[in-house]
Amino acid sequence: MIKETKSKYVIMEFGGNYCGYNWIEISENPDKEHYSKSSITEFIEIYSYLIDEFKKIGKEPVLLSLPPIDSTKYFDYISKKLNTDNILKLMEGNKQFLTNWHERYI
Repeated sequence: MIKETKSKYVIMEFGGNYCGYNWIEISENPDKEHYSKSSITEFIEIYSYLIDEFKKIGKEPVLLSLPPIDSTKYFDYISKKLNTDNILKLMEGNKQFLTNWHERYI
């Protein structure tokens, strides 16, 4: 499908979905080991692969990232109706964890 377009550019937006956690599971099982949806290594591998594939078919990738998040507002959103103390346990009590973690993927 991308080969068929006349556009020279392919816009790729990335960041947010890859670094998220299963907040419900963390809220219910805070002592269990939890991982983000994609590791930073997996994220880099996937995006590098996609960029290379687009270039092979003559497209020029334009990479977009999400704006920085507000840790407090995002925490309030993800923890709504969940056990906030258990979620904070993963973050070692620091809501800034969310911004710091998100920045690794942008």
